[in-house]
Amino acid sequence: MYLESNNKYITVVDCDISHNTAQGLLGERLALGGGVALHSHNSYVSFRSTLFLNNSGARGGGLGFYDTNTFAVLYKCVVEGNEATINGGGVYMVFDNSDMRIEECDFLDNSAEYGE
Repeated sequence: MYLESNNKYITVVDCDISHNTAQGLLGERLALGGGVALHSHNSYVSFRSTLFLNNSGARGGGLGFYDTNTFAVLYKCVVEGNEATINGGGVYMVFDNSDMRIEECDFLDNSAEYGE
């Protein structure tokens, strides 16, 4: 799933995001977010009661975030069995003047060369 937002409110609830692979147009090193790739600016993004299972990408096997001036929330999510070839097996985040809250989430058996 690829989400791009500018001045938006996005909520994903009770979803199963499983068995996806991100492939970068300019090579594997740019493959952000196997399950979800999110690029946002001045937005609120929320994932609630969502499963991220067995996804893969170069950066952020389960979720890859690249945000500016954004507030992101992961609430009661399960991030399991995701794999990144470079950074962030479960979640990879690059924030510029943004905040993220992770609450009541389980991170299980994710893997990456740098940061599980």
